[in-house]
Order: sequence, then structure tokens, then C-alpha cells
Amino acid sequence: MRDLLVYTVLRLGVFALLWWLLTLAGLHYLVAGVLAALLAMLISFVALNRQRDRVAMRWKAADDRRRARRGEVRDEDADEEDALLEGADDVRDDHAVDDGARGDDDLGDDDLGSDDPGRDITADGDTSPRDEIPVAGASEDEPRQHQD
Repeated sequence: MRDLLVYTVLRLGVFALLWWLLTLAGLHYLVAGVLAALLAMLISFVALNRQRDRVAMRWKAADDRRRARRGEVRDEDADEEDALLEGADDVRDDHAVDDGARGDDDLGDDDLGSDDPGRDITADGDTSPRDEIPVAGASEDEPRQHQD
């Protein structure tokens, strides 16, 4: 805790010193504050490296102690989701084996029906011409055709 306090006070001191110097130089206090914050960040990154590392190591040690006290955290929902996903992979693998055994990977045109856009495939596999749909503005003498 002491290292964090020292690091924070040093950073605030650098900021306050820079802000004071920039306002003495004649800059508006808001502009001086923004510039002081940017410069203080850069200076503290370079000049306060040792203090920053000490604070980081203390935080890491405290986090390691907390994790050791608490033990391993298990998320029951994540375990259940993983089990469901593993089961879904098994089902997909079973279907892939079944499809390969039937030889369905090479589907020909006979399996898919006609490629003619003027034909529909019915549930029993029969292909028949589409019903002619009346076209607006067409006379009774002209053949009616489906427009896509």
C-alpha cells in the first residue's frame, strides 16, 4: 500500500509542478492542465519506472494470494454448456458417418430434380410445369407466364 501511495503522490506532484510552470508561462489554466497531464504521463512513464514496477509486483502478489485462498473457480453453467457442445459434436459426427455409408455425398441431378426454372418439384418428386400466373396488363390472347 505504501508503494502505491508513493507512486500516486509522485505522479500528482509532477502534474502539479508542470501545471504551475505552464500557467506561469502564460498559458490558459485549462490548456496548461491538459498539457501538464500529457507531459506528466510521459515523464512518470520514464522517470518513475522503478516505483511503477514495485506497485505492479505488489498487486500481482496480492492477486496470487487471493486466488490461492479462494481456490479454483468452477463455473457450473460453463461445464454444462461444454457437455452439451461435446454431445452436439458427437451427433454431427454420427450423421456424417451415416451419410457417408448411404453414399449421399454425390447427389446427382436426379436427386435434386430438374434445373429448369419453369418446373417445380412436388413432395412426391413429380416435376410439372408451373401454374401460369396472370400478368397485369396482359391481354387474354397472350400466354400468361410466371414472372420472377
